[in-house]
Amino acid sequence: MKYILKILFLIFFISTSFSLHAQGPQWIVYNTGNSGLPSNGVNEIAIDTNSIKWIGTGDKGLVKFDGNNWTVFDTVNSSIHSNNIYTIQVDKENNIWVGSRNGLPGGISKFDGTNWTNYNPQNSGIPSALVLDMDFDSKENLWVATPQGLGKFNGTDWVVYRDTNSGLPGNFIMSVEVSDSIVWVATQSNGIVKFDGINWTVYNTQNSGLPSNVNSPDCISLDSNNVKWIGTFGGGVAKFDDINWTIYNPTNSGLPYWYITSIFAEKNNKILMSAENRGLTIFDADTTWATFNTGNSPLPDNYILDLTTDRYKNLWISTLTGGIVVYNVNGVVSINNFFTEVPSDFSLNQSYPNPFNPITVIKYFVPSKSNIKINVYDNSGRLIQTLVKDFKLEGEFEVIFNGKNFSSGIYYYSMYVNVQIKKKKKMVLLK
Repeated sequence: MKYILKILFLIFFISTSFSLHAQGPQWIVYNTGNSGLPSNGVNEIAIDTNSIKWIGTGDKGLVKFDGNNWTVFDTVNSSIHSNNIYTIQVDKENNIWVGSRNGLPGGISKFDGTNWTNYNPQNSGIPSALVLDMDFDSKENLWVATPQGLGKFNGTDWVVYRDTNSGLPGNFIMSVEVSDSIVWVATQSNGIVKFDGINWTVYNTQNSGLPSNVNSPDCISLDSNNVKWIGTFGGGVAKFDDINWTIYNPTNSGLPYWYITSIFAEKNNKILMSAENRGLTIFDADTTWATFNTGNSPLPDNYILDLTTDRYKNLWISTLTGGIVVYNVNGVVSINNFFTEVPSDFSLNQSYPNPFNPITVIKYFVPSKSNIKINVYDNSGRLIQTLVKDFKLEGEFEVIFNGKNFSSGIYYYSMYVNVQIKKKKKMVLLK
């Protein structure tokens, strides 16, 4: 009888836990055949503060996806300047900025949700009609990578940096990444450049550990420790911590190819990248490499153009011909509105699996820089283990609890923020 009651309790506990934290399959594919996506050629995806996805297609304009509805903006039904959207940025006011690789008029379109404003060489100081990459700095200046120099736009005036008036070694700028006020620039064939507002520093194969001077768009990303991850075209991946260079290539790592088309560093320092026509490669914690392609996963296309993650660590993948792929090793979260809402406050998730034996994973979200502590208590309230005691930046994190040295039973775990308790949850160890 006690055994039956125990089983019934566990079934109830599992069903209530999972209904509160519903997750989907590991992979979801959106294409023209199963969604409102107008084209299977997707160049880039940006996500605004409301978790709305803005999708740049190669020939059908800009697409807005709110989790349920697809809205297309093209040159016929809007004032967007081109249907070939190559790069997208979202500013602090949720204005959408899109750049194209088209010819005249080309340039950039800004969309505030109602009105469109276009910037091109005919009506502004933008250096080129072709826009390869964009990023905002901490002062909301827009930095623009073009084949004719690096542009900076403060909302009113343009400043253009070229090899004739700055420390740039060339005018063909492939990628730009800004951290606070430090601008990192990837040139087409002259290496990487750092600009601090006054000084220009050039890194190339002659004066640094950079393995190749040739770069592609979307090839620089900074992790939470401000380490630079650089995807080169022909030299693999370079990691630069401002002092040391570490190189990863097919001869010394799990990287499948020398030519990198996209790279993205998650806040937990997991590095996501795509080698040319080789699928998705994930480098986890400087130790583990995993590559997914059309042969071993639901990926519809091995040629990946862009990678980005949302607040629930769903990875959004833009492919050349296969549409959009969403991936989460723990199951895709919050794609539709009936899934869990995006947290705006500190959150502590239900441990998974639950019940567990002996290992379970606890995820938690930190909306702003804070001192975080997570304690585990037995059923009598006795502290048995401190899992986390650290200063955390904004982001989602996870920690493992191993119950191999503890007996079966009910345990509680609590999250403390700046000493004060914020959240408390229950888990069951069943051996």
